[in-house]
Amino acid sequence: SSPLLIRPEGCTWGMPQYSVKEEFRPVISEIPAPVVPQVVTVPQPGPSIPQATVTYSAPLVNTVPQEP
Repeated sequence: SSPLLIRPEGCTWGMPQYSVKEEFRPVISEIPAPVVPQVVTVPQPGPSIPQATVTYSAPLVNTVPQEP
């Protein structure tokens, strides 16, 4: 089996694989991560009125496919 993490020669662990002079381009997986909308109900003070609802999507997490 091959190692899950490969350290390029001359790089230390945790060191980005791009130089400071290069423009940073995040690696985006070809497989989109599922986005699950989450609903948060915010209670309103005072007489009984309709509840305010805030809807937002979970953050998109990018993964790097592993080569076998």
